Amino acid sequence: MKMIIANWKNYPQDLKTAINLFEGYKALSKRKNAFYMIAPPLPFLPIISLQYKGKLMSLGAQKIDAVEKEASTGLTNAKHLRDLGCAFTLVGHSEQRNLGLENQDIKRRFYDAYGKGLAPVFIVGEKQRDKQGNYLKDVRSQIRVVLSDFPKNKACNFIMAYEPVWAVGANRAPKQDEIAFMAIYIKKELVKILGENRAKKVPILYGGSVNEHNIQTIMDTEVVDGVLLGRASCDIAQMAKIDSLISDK
Repeated sequence: MKMIIANWKNYPQDLKTAINLFEGYKALSKRKNAFYMIAPPLPFLPIISLQYKGKLMSLGAQKIDAVEKEASTGLTNAKHLRDLGCAFTLVGHSEQRNLGLENQDIKRRFYDAYGKGLAPVFIVGEKQRDKQGNYLKDVRSQIRVVLSDFPKNKACNFIMAYEPVWAVGANRAPKQDEIAFMAIYIKKELVKILGENRAKKVPILYGGSVNEHNIQTIMDTEVVDGVLLGRASCDIAQMAKIDSLISDK
């Protein structure tokens, strides 16, 4: 079953809108065409977590902070999110990187989430492409800085997501062969770090201008296990079309 992570960002403008949107996802999840992972705005998480106790979806956070001490005003604690019923958190989204997060910051957040029972959704991607292939070095560095110290005796309970920054909100995604190439490239890096048996257990998703018009092409990419959606995930009518297209496969 394909994974669909719905990153609502700050699109829902009020709690009522967020709850209505979540009700739409509850209906979609019953079709069992995909496994939905919902990341609402943080203030809405406690209320939405009370709206659902099933196992056909999971809730998560759009970000966490690496909280090292209790006297940390305003930071988002992975343990608190876990207690709210969250199962995952996004880590390394380009919009967070644009706020100044470096690879080492992302590494701390990755392991803080992992150590407190949240599955990190580790997002990597280049700002732009160049003919010399330097963008591959950028993606490789993002992966290696975070995962080079991953424990050899721990389960690989995390998800990789490839989201090229230039495609976010641009209404154009890479071509299918480009997505496949990057998914394979990321998988090969995981094999080098984790070994083949462990690496094959890590799902790889694609994100960046995914919509009803390109979802089938993306899902037809055999090496892609699902998608990370942004703006489209807040349009339940479009999500219903996306869900039905997945079921047609």
